[in-house]
Amino acid sequence: MNETCVEIVEKLEKLGCDNAIATSNSSICSQIKFANNKIVRTSTEESGSIHLFASIGQKTAETLIEK
Repeated sequence: MNETCVEIVEKLEKLGCDNAIATSNSSICSQIKFANNKIVRTSTEESGSIHLFASIGQKTAETLIEK
C-alpha cells in the first residue's frame, strides 16, 4: 500500500496541489467460531484504508478510502 500512497501524492502534485498527504493502514483479523466445544468455522480477513489530504490555495479536501 505504501507504493499506492506515493503514486497518489505524485499525481496530486502534478495536478497542482500545494500540499498532499497520503497515509495507509492495513490489518489482518482472524476469527474462530466454537459450538459445543468444537471449532465450527475459522476465517481470516485482511482490511486496509488510505487517508488522503490535499490543499490548493485556501481550499482543502480530506477523504478515507477503505478496502
